[in-house]
Amino acid sequence: MKRIASILTIVLLLAIVYACTTTRPTGVETDPAVRAQRAPEKSFDDRVDDNAKEMLKEGKRIFRYDSFGSEEFWGGSLRLHEAILGEKLGGVGPGVTARQALQLGLKADIAALPKILVERK
Repeated sequence: MKRIASILTIVLLLAIVYACTTTRPTGVETDPAVRAQRAPEKSFDDRVDDNAKEMLKEGKRIFRYDSFGSEEFWGGSLRLHEAILGEKLGGVGPGVTARQALQLGLKADIAALPKILVERK
């Protein structure tokens, strides 16, 4: 008796699953609430503006962080980093202080420095 009941239960479940998957309406929007909450599609001008902003952001990143392959010249050939460090810190020559380096034109990304190093006036 239990075996027949479990077979009937399985058959009933299969019939329900089949009915649910094969009787969907076609050509009808089935979820209007979700579609109504979607963001409106961007216009062509909005997409162009977004692309221009993204290109500027990428350009700034490249300009700031890309060495364009010059690290071999400045570090390998000239050993500039050793001259900046000085003999006391394992480099060559007298070295330069951070203030002198900035006065000479070396660039520093203040946002990338730890706050304890940045002097505010």
